[in-house]
Amino acid sequence: MAAADMQKVVESEFEMALQDRVMEETKDKKNAVEAYVYDMRNKLNDKYHEFVMDSEREQFIAKLLEVEDWLYEDGEDETKGVYVAKLKELIKKGDPVEERYKEHTRRGSVIHHLAYCINSYREAAKSADPKFDHIYLVEKQKVYKFSGYCYPLFHSRLPKVH
Repeated sequence: MAAADMQKVVESEFEMALQDRVMEETKDKKNAVEAYVYDMRNKLNDKYHEFVMDSEREQFIAKLLEVEDWLYEDGEDETKGVYVAKLKELIKKGDPVEERYKEHTRRGSVIHHLAYCINSYREAAKSADPKFDHIYLVEKQKVYKFSGYCYPLFHSRLPKVH
């Protein structure tokens, strides 16, 4: 085989490999959009339900259904860039909901710890134990009053939406 022919074969092989890689990456991005649609729709109806207003949830679910329909119709053979843009659009709507869920999850243990500390100070403020005699009564009353103010805050439901 001549050197020129060999060069054409090698170039052709590289071109086919590049096309295969582009097709694979495109398929991966399409699958990522599809997975996000299914996953987010399930979460909106389950664990994210309390963290999104009803109207916002309905709009987002409608958008997810629209994208799902698009994937199997007009979006069947789109480019990688189009799938990336669709995914970014969905993530932009979903991230705030997910962040509220995560914040609420993290908040729980912190609030319990803070409530424990406030209760400890409250108990110390009303204690007759001599180890607290060095603290003026006025200061103890301030602590007791403030802890009484804070206590209901921890037992009320903190907002989960916006």
